[in-house]
Amino acid sequence: MAVTTVTALTRPPEDHYYEDLLSRYGQTRQFLPTLLRIVSFEGTAAGRPVLDAVAFLRRIEGQRKPDISDTPRGVVTRDWRSLVQDADNRVDRHGYTFCVLDRLRDGLRRHDVFVTPSERWAASRAKLLHGAAWETARPNIWRALGRSADPEVETRT
Repeated sequence: MAVTTVTALTRPPEDHYYEDLLSRYGQTRQFLPTLLRIVSFEGTAAGRPVLDAVAFLRRIEGQRKPDISDTPRGVVTRDWRSLVQDADNRVDRHGYTFCVLDRLRDGLRRHDVFVTPSERWAASRAKLLHGAAWETARPNIWRALGRSADPEVETRT
């Protein structure tokens, strides 16, 4: 009751974003099976909930009435909860799908989730120098940044 009242007071009456979104589930179904079948997502520890949710969608793809009792809910944020879960804590497949896609988009932007091979959506950390290559380049980088290799000097500045 309180959530309904707060929602009614804070969201303008003409704001039907989530209802409009859910009404477009049919359009999403036109690309989702191909996306899940073709694109392989990887990620950091921060992207794990999204990767688990995408793997779940991949597993239930093509099933008319899948068992969604074991849906990974780590991806469901407070904003999405009312569209994903009902009062009995049951998951709505349409709401969950949109929630996962929204969180996937966020993960790609933050680089917590990435696609390989890809220039734009690849793991940004993979391009960093490691090991001997970093040790070789480090003095030149410090010089270019006007910094000292001596930690004592750096802590005094």
